[in-house]
Amino acid sequence: MTYLIGAVIIVGLLCLLDLLLTVGIMRRLRAHSRQLSKRSEVGRPDHSMISVGSEVGAFNAQAIDDILVSDTTMGDDALIAFLTPTCAPCVESVPKFVELAKEWYAGHRNVLSVVVGAREDATEMVSALGSVGSVTVEDHTGPLTSAFSVKLFPSFCRVKRDGDRLVVAEHIDIDNTSATAAS
Repeated sequence: MTYLIGAVIIVGLLCLLDLLLTVGIMRRLRAHSRQLSKRSEVGRPDHSMISVGSEVGAFNAQAIDDILVSDTTMGDDALIAFLTPTCAPCVESVPKFVELAKEWYAGHRNVLSVVVGAREDATEMVSALGSVGSVTVEDHTGPLTSAFSVKLFPSFCRVKRDGDRLVVAEHIDIDNTSATAAS
């Protein structure tokens, strides 16, 4: 009987040790998550796409609404989004982008959304984005993704005309942007 009592005490102590280690691991994971969220709040790295002031490369693409989109037909002061349907932050940013496009470009179709991925995966995203502008669907090496040298998703920018050149006017942090910033 004493062996049985000793075994129960040892098992109980092992369970208590396991509980303490689990609590310690959970604390470390929470601290690590806080550090990662602080790092993402600092902002997007400048190398997510070509830099502000850089000329956009040549491109030609057919939008879902049968409009030809190219570096020569793109109007002055356009808002552009690069998203992929398999990226959770991209999916979360769609409503914010739609709202921003409606506020900044109300009644004006100078908004382009580039969905990078398979068309069948992007139907919901294309539908939501189509309400505010033209939408193209392409793969990771598509003409628009290449012309803007997009490396991170989601990426947002405004482009402007500088004579015959189309240049990136600014990168947009969709989470920290208000409608007044467009002026």
